[in-house]
Amino acid sequence: MIRPVLLGLALAALAGCGSDKQSGALLKQTFTALSEGFSANKSPAPKSAAEAGLTRAALSASTTPLISAAIPSRDAFALLQPFHSSGDVQTWVTGDASSISLRQGVVIATRGLGPDLMSASVPSLATLATGGGTHQRMFTLLDGADQPQRLEYSCKVTSITPESTIVVGLASATRHIVEECRGSGPAFTNHFWVEIGGKVRKSRQWIGQNIAYVDIEQLVD
Repeated sequence: MIRPVLLGLALAALAGCGSDKQSGALLKQTFTALSEGFSANKSPAPKSAAEAGLTRAALSASTTPLISAAIPSRDAFALLQPFHSSGDVQTWVTGDASSISLRQGVVIATRGLGPDLMSASVPSLATLATGGGTHQRMFTLLDGADQPQRLEYSCKVTSITPESTIVVGLASATRHIVEECRGSGPAFTNHFWVEIGGKVRKSRQWIGQNIAYVDIEQLVD
């Protein structure tokens, strides 16, 4: 069972550990966003952590990993922290118990977003980084009647370019990987900004026709 109260305690503690009043105040904002989750956003929601008012100085006080996730189609934004890991899969959770599961930075499932991505067969980062050939994706989604719907796609990487990526004041040397997919559902294009060491610093990923894209940033490692 997910216990979102633990998130509140963790972020409340961090808010008291800021290096100055400004850092403490910004970390309290982080806690507020975590405790509310996606559903409680006031319109218009921020599109990124920087737009939400967070700074690298504030985030540097955190000893807890954090990611942000924005859903443009719903004008929704939330911060998430780790809840569970199994092998190379990490599940991240908000304070209202919504979650996103990532395998090497690639989304494989969501919960609490409704309709959810129940599971996905996705390429590894190594496959995406080859820049050639095609690979397959398979999604199991819930439709409007809460019935499973399976979509199959053939995908290919169309571009890998070096870029400097900035996430809330943190600059990283990354490769921008563009993945285009066509199949039994709507066509989509994913974007990944991957650091040399293999960490996905930020991404835009399609998670189903009802939600479309989620924009994810790795804020604190």
